[in-house]
Amino acid sequence: LDLNKLTLGQAFPLEYGDSSLELVRYLPHATIQNDELVSKSELAHNPAIELILRKGDSSQTWLLFAKFPELNTRTGSSGPDLETRLIYNRDVNPDQSSFELGLTQHGNLLYRINGKNAKEIKEGETVPTGWMNLNAELVTHLPKARKEKLITEFTPKRGKEDKAPGPAIRLTLKGSKLKRPLWLERGEIRKVEGLDGKDIYIGYGYKTVTLPFSLKLKDFRIGYDPGTQTAATYESDVAIDDGARNFTIAMNEPYEQNGYKVFQASFAKSTGGGDISVFSVANDPGIWLKYLGSIIMTLGMIIMFYFKPKRARRPQAGTEPETKNS
Repeated sequence: LDLNKLTLGQAFPLEYGDSSLELVRYLPHATIQNDELVSKSELAHNPAIELILRKGDSSQTWLLFAKFPELNTRTGSSGPDLETRLIYNRDVNPDQSSFELGLTQHGNLLYRINGKNAKEIKEGETVPTGWMNLNAELVTHLPKARKEKLITEFTPKRGKEDKAPGPAIRLTLKGSKLKRPLWLERGEIRKVEGLDGKDIYIGYGYKTVTLPFSLKLKDFRIGYDPGTQTAATYESDVAIDDGARNFTIAMNEPYEQNGYKVFQASFAKSTGGGDISVFSVANDPGIWLKYLGSIIMTLGMIIMFYFKPKRARRPQAGTEPETKNS
């Protein structure tokens, strides 16, 4: 849809699905000031638009960025949920030919040529594009396609075997609805439905060790680089031993107790959209041996560079220093 067809505050009917779009605001130079998204200038340095998509009793408010589509966000909704995805593409040239595909909420595939009205296309169908007698054929349509990671077995050469646990295991889980063996990568946790309908969680990783203290996450914060989704800093507020002590674990600021160090390793997003704080725990009971070895090595270097040259300057027993006759 050409943005020039939209008028602020007026609903524009879409050509398919009894839907409409309304332009709320246009920000040519979107930036954040005082925790609000505003336009810094009239120059199109970071174009962004806010739209309202309506269909029947449902509506969605979207904030779209032309240069950073990963920041596109649905900021509000009401009524039954609409399975939609909006993209703001500013680089479309109306003088160039285009062939677009779209999918409706009912699974019907649509095509549009040069921005004209969308039409339905089915698998195996060929449509003329109008460009030098070229045709487009829909070979395969997978409405419920999903990406799967394939894992294959590998036998290393003799003498190069890794003594650590394998990177993945293949297993059969009894009491579940799995109809074929399951691959689990190291550190992975999967949810499987049991025969009784209950969820079964199964994971594969290193042997677990119980810490001599408890740690509970209270809050997690992320600081982003301005104008990007790149995390600059992240830290976690934790309660130690049921609130006996509070501590903030940040990058390069671990928590230490009983010889253990808890580091802020990374973070992730849960399926519900919340933040997950990931910690790494280190414990080295033999670290004093490393320090002792370093001290001994340092003393050895001092002895080697100081005492050996001094002993070499002394005359050997039974010999006299050479004298020169003038």
